[in-house]
Amino acid sequence: MTEDDLLRAVLDLLKVYQFRTFHARAAWTAHGWRTAVQGDGCGFPDILAVGRGRVLAIELKSQVGQPTLDQRAWLGAMRENGAESFLFRPSDLPRIPKILAGRAAAPRAPAELPNLARPMMTVRKP
Repeated sequence: MTEDDLLRAVLDLLKVYQFRTFHARAAWTAHGWRTAVQGDGCGFPDILAVGRGRVLAIELKSQVGQPTLDQRAWLGAMRENGAESFLFRPSDLPRIPKILAGRAAAPRAPAELPNLARPMMTVRKP
């Protein structure tokens, strides 16, 4: 499953659970793929979702992809300011509906992100 396939699947699930979503798509420019942003947009989460009394910041990665320092910083800042922050991979798809429904326990922060004061949450299989 590609990251784009995962994006479509997660957006579809968010719609089912009645979240409003935002995702900025990159566009091809003379300088390659770029996402138009202003301010501190570099590393902004792939999806920002609001609904059911919750704000979710979601970063999507392939099964082996790693978040950049900017992505880690954004997810940490979101969490520090009240949002739930997640790193989802294709293997997480079976658990995502429970998380969106609010029936899954908050996942633990991944060990590979020890430099964040309040790290993002990630879905891990038990």
